[in-house]
Amino acid sequence: MSENFAFFVEHPRKIDELIKPHDIRDEKQFEVVKLIVLRHMDYENFVTDMLVQRDYLEKNAALCGGGEDVRCMLVTASSCEIGVLVVPDYRGFVVKAGYWKNYAEKK
Repeated sequence: MSENFAFFVEHPRKIDELIKPHDIRDEKQFEVVKLIVLRHMDYENFVTDMLVQRDYLEKNAALCGGGEDVRCMLVTASSCEIGVLVVPDYRGFVVKAGYWKNYAEKK
């Protein structure tokens, strides 16, 4: 099993905040526990305002958690080659998110 690492940002608003230079030592190992595939328009809305409450995050929040190893959801669109790793709170708000740069290679 391959190990996956990503840089997680707390309470990001846009995907641009996830794609920035960072120290590789700040990356955390993660496990994807749920795949959420959105319609393209819904995905665009998500990545341009991640501070909005989302029902699909609320419904799956109990599966996720942070710590040394992050358990998260992968949110993407069927037509998309990137993914956003999300750890939500129980209300469906993004607590942490990361950009999975290797997602397209794993498909």
